[in-house]
Amino acid sequence: MKTLIAVSLLTITCLTAFAGGKEKYEINMPYDSVTNKYAYNKVVAVPGKSDHDLYVNAKNWSKRKFQNEKPTIDEDSTEFMDKGNFEISVVMNAGMVKMPVKGTVLFTMDFQFKDEKYKLAITDIKLSDNASGTTTEKTMEVFAKEVDQMGGIYAAGKGAGKKMTADIMNAADTKMLELIKEIETALAASSNKSDW
Repeated sequence: MKTLIAVSLLTITCLTAFAGGKEKYEINMPYDSVTNKYAYNKVVAVPGKSDHDLYVNAKNWSKRKFQNEKPTIDEDSTEFMDKGNFEISVVMNAGMVKMPVKGTVLFTMDFQFKDEKYKLAITDIKLSDNASGTTTEKTMEVFAKEVDQMGGIYAAGKGAGKKMTADIMNAADTKMLELIKEIETALAASSNKSDW
């Protein structure tokens, strides 16, 4: 009887330990099923702001944030397009070893303006393998597919690739949502300068 209980406990322990590979890892980053790409699209109402005020605020914010003097598109009061980036860092749990993974997320921001509202599209989202963004960039779609496939080799077992993909993409999503909030605040700000 003691042997049967011990074998049963060992079997349950083994089944529990190996069941982890079937976990589902949710990616929060929005995916556009029409274009088959990850992207952020938002229309924001800003009562009392003209298209020109919104354009000036967007241009000034982007210049301060990314120190880019030459935006991709710059059409006064109608459209402004620029490139941006930010760093991400996650800790990958590879069994008994925890490794920090850093990278740079690169993207294109397209603003379109009308009186009292603007449309923001963040597209062409890419990931560079290092924090300075100097390595080859991969689109998020390619990154997700490759890491899922390589997970068993590079990420310490089945399911680890999916977890690493989800962790990195969710870290990027969190920072992107913070960036969008920052944009909303900047575009709603008063552009009137006081002489005092």
